[in-house]
Amino acid sequence: MSNLSKKAKAVVRTVAALTAVTTVLSLSGFAFVGFVGAATPSDYGLKEGDTISAAGSDDPDVYIVNEMGYKRLFLNPAIFGLYGHLGGFSAVKNVSPATRDAFPTSGLFRVDGDQKVYGLETTGEDVANLRWVNTSGAQAVADDPNFFKKVFVINAAEKALYSTGADYTSVTQVPAYTRGGSVPTPVVSGPLSVTLAPGNPAAQTITNNATGVEMLRVRVSGTGTVNTVTIKRLGPGTVDDFGNAYVYDGAKRLTSGKTFSSSSGEATFLLNLAVSGSKDLSIVGDILTGGAGNVNYFQLLGVTATGGATVSGAPLNGNNFAISGASSGRLDVAKVGSYSD
Repeated sequence: MSNLSKKAKAVVRTVAALTAVTTVLSLSGFAFVGFVGAATPSDYGLKEGDTISAAGSDDPDVYIVNEMGYKRLFLNPAIFGLYGHLGGFSAVKNVSPATRDAFPTSGLFRVDGDQKVYGLETTGEDVANLRWVNTSGAQAVADDPNFFKKVFVINAAEKALYSTGADYTSVTQVPAYTRGGSVPTPVVSGPLSVTLAPGNPAAQTITNNATGVEMLRVRVSGTGTVNTVTIKRLGPGTVDDFGNAYVYDGAKRLTSGKTFSSSSGEATFLLNLAVSGSKDLSIVGDILTGGAGNVNYFQLLGVTATGGATVSGAPLNGNNFAISGASSGRLDVAKVGSYSD
């Protein structure tokens, strides 16, 4: 996970120090002080770091519990064997299915010594991918207030046993574990809102004639249909610095090109785009020649939703883009997708 908040980093450092004291904690979750889980190990005669399995059930899996009320799965015996300090299968405590189920299963992991958090995606019986949860710590907590209670620390040898998959861009995309595969975690619905997305372009210098410059990236969250998006060109440059502007969903262009109003500096795009969970939208511009020395940035001025629903969060400002004098005559900066309709 990228861009953890300072407070989150402090938690990571604290847990790292604890794992140096006892290796059992190398498999425990980390959390903000003061979080209280729905269940704790002591409620069931267990303690932090105990391994459990449900006796006489159709689920022979072995789990380890943390003090915050969550458990993690050992996906196969080879992985369990990497943690010999836990005492092997002879040390696994047989519990009832109800006790096992009192601790929700977490699929969030970080490797000891690394701050990135990964989501586990099971792809079959005893096999899985690890996919980086590429979002900020603040956004992760916004998506799941219990996020830091659920992260378990694994060793590098375990990580090496997994395949990798494409990044997750939200905690809500990490699937819940079921035997033989994964099912998507239910998406939390709610009113639509917009924020700057992870990966929003940093301030930079671009050349005249640059085409397909991603100027702003925003994230729409919630459940509903985005009707229109209005952007505005701001800064000491001019609207004449731009040819067309576009809206993209990843590599897919959603709109035809629009020019900015010479009076207001605004352009409005009709989308009618359904959102359930979160979706990142990129605002892309084509730079014309003649704007050398000018500086521009894009502002998401407003978003409307079908049915008149409120979309909170706007306005949002992107970063400054300075135009150099050289004309590149090529695609020299971030090009987002194809330009064919």
